Amino acid sequence: MILRPVHVLGGPHEGAVGRALRNGPLRTAFGFDPLVQLIHHDDVELSVKLAKRADIAGVFNVCGSGALPLSELARAAGTQRVAGIDGIVSDLLERARLRHAAHLPEDETHYFIHVSDSRFRDATGYSPRRSLPATLAALDEVTNPGTTSP
Repeated sequence: MILRPVHVLGGPHEGAVGRALRNGPLRTAFGFDPLVQLIHHDDVELSVKLAKRADIAGVFNVCGSGALPLSELARAAGTQRVAGIDGIVSDLLERARLRHAAHLPEDETHYFIHVSDSRFRDATGYSPRRSLPATLAALDEVTNPGTTSP
């Protein structure tokens, strides 16, 4: 069995999107504001437990409670998104070591896709426990240990 979670926020196995949101301004392509599916790390753990219990075989997508445009996700994370001319200026400042802009790996930014986890839900009874606001709160959990999300 292979589980393919969408972009994981929080926890020890946080994905590239979560790490990029924590590392300063987020540099993106001009006019590019894709919808990003998210999942809380606790829901990933739940999906593994349910998959083991259901004894399923195959490849399954696992989704969280929602998705946000990348610009709103950056705002929720307390960072800014730089694109277009601002992105070029950010590049120059970064090369002069005056500013750092986080990069999402090219495959992450060019291939934001939406997946369905209906097969996994049908096979296991999975339903994410964390709401989208609680998933976003996972960004604070790593940045400010000791905070909890609902």
